[in-house]
Amino acid sequence: MKVFCSNWFYIYGILSYLFLLCWFSGLALNPPAQPERLWYVCLWIGTFLVAFLTCYRPCSPKRTFLRCLTLGGSALWLAQATLPGVSSGLPAHTRWLRTAEVCLVLICEGTILVAILRVSFGRDCDPRSLEAHGIPSVLARLMIAEARFWRHVLRRLNRK
Repeated sequence: MKVFCSNWFYIYGILSYLFLLCWFSGLALNPPAQPERLWYVCLWIGTFLVAFLTCYRPCSPKRTFLRCLTLGGSALWLAQATLPGVSSGLPAHTRWLRTAEVCLVLICEGTILVAILRVSFGRDCDPRSLEAHGIPSVLARLMIAEARFWRHVLRRLNRK
């Protein structure tokens, strides 16, 4: 129960998306007209971001901006790809935003990947050093075990 209290954002995100999906499909209520759907999607993304910021409260403005940009872009992509009647005129107007966001996400993910690989494949890898960066302990131990496995495989291959 404690997990749900501290991570209620995920429940809100899933339930609000399912509501939009049922509504736009015409299963629950009368579906809105085509031009109104984009407005409702933008409203949903805004409440989605406010719920995220309320639930997790990032500590720095830079983190807040990056997380909101990636989360909002992901929600926009999800809406375009899965909600009926949303993607008709939207991609032509948001192509530049999507391109900028994908570039930013790739740079951030690449930086994170390099940092994690440096820590996990370093000489003195320790699960506590990964846990200090906010990685759960089970995942940190699995990462260290995988790094040791690959180090062992590479040593075996280099001997022959």
